[in-house]
Amino acid sequence: MKQLQPENMELDRINLIEASAGTGKTYTITSLFVRLILGGFNLEQVLAVTFTEAAAGELRDRIRTRLIEALAALERGHSDDPFLQHVLTGPDIQENLLRNRLRAALGAFDEAAVFTIHGFCHRVLRENAFESGMVFDTQLVSDALPLYREIVLDFWTRQVYGLSGIFIRLLQKKNITPGSLMDLVRTVAAEPDRRVLPPDTAPGMTEEGLHEIYQKTRSIWQKEGREIQAILESHPGVNRRSYNKKNLGVWLENVRAFLEPHRIRSFETEKSIEKFTRSQLAQTGAKMKKAPGCPEHPFFSACEELCTFPDRWLITFKRQLMDYARA
Repeated sequence: MKQLQPENMELDRINLIEASAGTGKTYTITSLFVRLILGGFNLEQVLAVTFTEAAAGELRDRIRTRLIEALAALERGHSDDPFLQHVLTGPDIQENLLRNRLRAALGAFDEAAVFTIHGFCHRVLRENAFESGMVFDTQLVSDALPLYREIVLDFWTRQVYGLSGIFIRLLQKKNITPGSLMDLVRTVAAEPDRRVLPPDTAPGMTEEGLHEIYQKTRSIWQKEGREIQAILESHPGVNRRSYNKKNLGVWLENVRAFLEPHRIRSFETEKSIEKFTRSQLAQTGAKMKKAPGCPEHPFFSACEELCTFPDRWLITFKRQLMDYARA
């Protein structure tokens, strides 16, 4: 590893400088900035980037001071700074040319490109609005939390205030609030290109869609209830330890009462109906030593569709928020 000498560093290549705190990093950066200006670069051709606003402000002041020191040293003909003494003296130094370059840099120093990383990216996007597809009045936000809150509250106002009591109670039950959705928006902002599954919003995730599923389940039950009961009582794939005569009788009666109204009244579906979903029948059937397979009937699939609707609707709700935040 070479000891750094800013007066001799080759500036026509990439240089990696490693240094710990207090070793003169800022001094080196300001020295290299002066060398570039003396070497004929215009002020707008030199970029200095750091991490924080405070560091960028300090670096800007130090660079200006360094340019003033360089001009003063040139006027005096000598400097106590070894770097300035080296770059400003010698037989081939053209004092008038160097003096003009330093004065031009100081005169236009308000345009010096000394930025934070975010500030530089903001400038590039603003100056290349057509190419980047950004609006002209893009603003750099140091604290994005208020913006995230505004997005969530705007989405909440648009999507939630018009919902029926069924969906409002579901959101309350799942503790879905504007505050709980902030992390989701923050994730979208941090990783806007992250792939989201499922890739598309599920169709029919509306109140009418829920009632259609309910009506389908209700219609099948009313027309084929006896056949469904016979399958559950006789099919070898039904686990008799779980679906014994006592339990089955209670569950069927509860399902009959649940499917009596013309419209579903709540997402709080009767727990008994979950016993007749395809997944529940398959899960309990798989516990038998010789499982012949799950019984098949459209009613079991309809029960599955009805019982999973709340979770599928919540996924769609969150997906809509993500799409809204990206827009």
